[in-house]
Amino acid sequence: MKKLPDIVSRQFGKSIKGLRVQLGLSQELFALKAGIDRSFVGKLERGERQATITTFIKVAAVLNVLPSELMKESLDQLYLDINDGDFNE
Repeated sequence: MKKLPDIVSRQFGKSIKGLRVQLGLSQELFALKAGIDRSFVGKLERGERQATITTFIKVAAVLNVLPSELMKESLDQLYLDINDGDFNE
């Protein structure tokens, strides 16, 4: 079973990476624009780290999306996993 925080982190990371790639941004350029370290971007995209609210807003701004849109995919996947019983706290 998947743990709740892991699901959210992974889905959030997939959303970030997908939007970053669509914009044609390398991790390095993305990190520079967001004011964060490139290695942190990689960890964020893999779901190994979680963003603070400040970093989350910077990331959304660089991706040119509302913060709520950025979280939508993560929250939708979490909802599906909860309904499937595929998580534990």
